[in-house]
Amino acid sequence: MIRVSLRRDASGRVQELACRGHARFSQPGQDLVCAGVSAVLGALGLGLTEVARLPVSPQAGDGLFVIRRPARWHDPAWDLLLETTVRALQDLEQHYPGFVRLRRLKPRGIRATDVEDQPTD
Repeated sequence: MIRVSLRRDASGRVQELACRGHARFSQPGQDLVCAGVSAVLGALGLGLTEVARLPVSPQAGDGLFVIRRPARWHDPAWDLLLETTVRALQDLEQHYPGFVRLRRLKPRGIRATDVEDQPTD
């Protein structure tokens, strides 16, 4: 299963997006779910670094993609690209239940009782 973790800051902006694992929807090289998630995350990486030219460095590898917003930093392009990516991943989760799981993590500095682990919609 592909596990996507989403962390927002106290104002609701995406602070961190981490994606780990493989869908195992089909055989490697033929897995449409993995291909879909990879395409969405690849487009995010290109949008942030090549189009918006933001000073971020996604961590990417086999079954891994992690991006974090630098502390005390805000850019409207980040918000637009990350929100679009989250919506696309939610859509994949809805269409391929059991293969993609998106969960919301509590903002850093907030007690666990303030925000629960729940779906992001």
